[in-house]
Amino acid sequence: MNQRQRAFCEAYLKCGNAAEAAIKAGYSPKSARSIGQRLLTFADIREYLAQRNAQIIAENTATLEEIYSFWTVTMRDQASKPADRLKASELLSKALIVERTRKENSDQSGAGHEFDGWSDEELRGAVHLMEDLSDEEFNAIMDAYNRKKRR
Repeated sequence: MNQRQRAFCEAYLKCGNAAEAAIKAGYSPKSARSIGQRLLTFADIREYLAQRNAQIIAENTATLEEIYSFWTVTMRDQASKPADRLKASELLSKALIVERTRKENSDQSGAGHEFDGWSDEELRGAVHLMEDLSDEEFNAIMDAYNRKKRR
């Protein structure tokens, strides 16, 4: 990828418009629309845009730890309004309950989720091989099959 293509990518990430990004990157305004659309078809440009987009999202998205910390600080801040402190404590307690419940559920029902990506055909084929499976493997496959049928 050359320097102008990289400039196109950075401009495209900011404005979301291929023609405008092409002009900002130094391409001719007359051909900016077609050049911008063509650039978006290049594999290296699409890959770069995807990586930069993921990086931007990661840099600008709060982590769970940051959110928990914010709620905790707000809840403990005597200068905050009582309603804000109460809301922060509610949100924090709900999040912690959900996290604990998910952990308990994953500990209890971890088996079977590895089969979620299987097609119906693969699951049916697996059912025919059940004779050699342990009870846990059998139940995991049947659970995945039943989840697929409900969808």
